[in-house]
Amino acid sequence: MAKKPLRKNTRASADIHVRYVYSVDMNKLKQNTLICLSLLILSALAYLPSQAQAQQTNGRYITIPVDGQIGIDTLADGFSETLRIAGSDRSNNCLILTFDTDGGSEIEAKRIIDIIEQTDDRYQRIGIVTKCIGPALGILLTCEHIFIADPSPAGTVLEFHAAWTIDSGNTEQALRSQQNLYRRLVADKPQWKAVIDAMIDPNVDLYAWKTDSGQIRASNTRPDAPATVEHIDLTEALGLTADAAIKAGLAKQLKDGMEGLGRTLGYSTFRPAQTSGAALMAAAVSRRAESESKIDTTFGTAFNLISSAQDLISDVPRQEYFARQADPRNVRYRSRYVRTWSRSRWRFTGPSVQIWRTNSDNAIQQWQTLVNSLDRIAQLGTQARTQVNWLKEQSSNWAPDDPRMDGLNSLEGELEELVSGGKSLQVMRDQAVSQINFFQENRNRPAV
Repeated sequence: MAKKPLRKNTRASADIHVRYVYSVDMNKLKQNTLICLSLLILSALAYLPSQAQAQQTNGRYITIPVDGQIGIDTLADGFSETLRIAGSDRSNNCLILTFDTDGGSEIEAKRIIDIIEQTDDRYQRIGIVTKCIGPALGILLTCEHIFIADPSPAGTVLEFHAAWTIDSGNTEQALRSQQNLYRRLVADKPQWKAVIDAMIDPNVDLYAWKTDSGQIRASNTRPDAPATVEHIDLTEALGLTADAAIKAGLAKQLKDGMEGLGRTLGYSTFRPAQTSGAALMAAAVSRRAESESKIDTTFGTAFNLISSAQDLISDVPRQEYFARQADPRNVRYRSRYVRTWSRSRWRFTGPSVQIWRTNSDNAIQQWQTLVNSLDRIAQLGTQARTQVNWLKEQSSNWAPDDPRMDGLNSLEGELEELVSGGKSLQVMRDQAVSQINFFQENRNRPAV
């Protein structure tokens, strides 16, 4: 019988084939799905703003007031403390300085400028001006943009000095130093350079005009091209009104307060920082007031110490005279109280020894009074030196023409005179101590 051919298991083969095809299709599907997802993610990321872009659309500003007198109402310590605290929050990206000041210390203003410049490009710097006169102008020039406060203030709002006077000595030198500083501060701001050159030098003219595109240009020489050129006269006073500052392109008008400023700067949101520059400035002013009070007290203390030492020095000759007069060897003794002949030699009598002891104790007391006075003089000198040294440290914050400089110079002169007599006083003290030692050793043994 012929064998039947084996039949293939068509069902099993079909199943294997289906599973194979299914497996291949699923792998392709997975690959296609991953590719699609990757493309979708990349597309989404392309439309998402970067972190830097997001930060630029969200502004958080720190406000520091520059008010009153620089060095009294506005201090470098207030700036450094505000920026130290605010700097820990990276979302703080804008520094707003509000100006309402009419002068003050050039030294303190320079310290503030140095503190601001140390922040480099950490903040966008904005100045809002109500009044900015004298040294505060340098602080303002650290800003990238200047706005005139809303509502616009009347009169001169920006001024280098009320009047230009060519004096000799420190005054002219200080003016030249300020000129150099302001020129450096606008070296990378060509749009401001001509304006500042005219503000700091009465011999420089200022012209302003609008270009065809509406931009404001300024120059120290009259241009030929523009049809309408305005000559801004600064010869009477080295300052600008709000209107002139805007016409010259140095400032813009602030509109709608901080909200309007944020829009002008291109921020979608513009919020104040949690750090209060006004509060920290007020705290710095309070600390400075306490320090100023301490300085005044220290001056009084130092002068009193030196005066007390001088009074004691003037009394030293009298004390030395009475100490020498009290020497028991100079006292006249009656013969019967001095000594008697006994056992082949003279012996001091009991009464004479007692009188010698009394006189010796008095001499010791007189010499000890002199020693105490000399020690007190040295102590007063040391204490005065400590006070004067502390005042000298504080004087680094004073202006050269500060009246306290004269007081400090007077103190140093008085102290130097006191110290110069120290060697002779020490010699006198050594002699006094020698006298005390002698009478203590011979208190029970008359040396007449």
